[in-house]
Amino acid sequence: MLSDCCGAEAWYESDICSDCMEHSDLTKKNKIMILLVDADSLVWSSCFKKEKQEDSPYFDNIEDATAKLDEVFMSIVNKIEAIYPVDDYLLFNNSKGNFRTKISKTYKANRKNQPRPELLGQVHNFVTEQYGGIAEAGVETDDVVAKYWFNMTQSTRMK
Repeated sequence: MLSDCCGAEAWYESDICSDCMEHSDLTKKNKIMILLVDADSLVWSSCFKKEKQEDSPYFDNIEDATAKLDEVFMSIVNKIEAIYPVDDYLLFNNSKGNFRTKISKTYKANRKNQPRPELLGQVHNFVTEQYGGIAEAGVETDDVVAKYWFNMTQSTRMK
């Protein structure tokens, strides 16, 4: 449940009337909105041309791939900011050495022989350099996002 509205449960922000919203935790000035983004899928998809080509489905140069990444990311940001006030963004990408592969040989085994876009590493580097992408060794990127979210919410709950 997000909040109480006139004594009723409100599960979505749109369910809260303007009188209750004024007094809600959602609008308190000491709260900030930080968007945590697992950018691995965005990086992967940015390596692909928009239209299927006969020669290769992947971009040949880094400028095209990073332009696509910027365009798609900003589209996502603009859609979210149209609904919520966002104060900051943290992008996560390129975590390596997933411990799950040590536990089970079949974990993501179907991906082992898949071709990888040649520019994948360069696009990951772009996200790290341009957006301050965060990565950790030994876990997947979504694990890092979850850890950051947990740590951030715990530090605000302690106050």
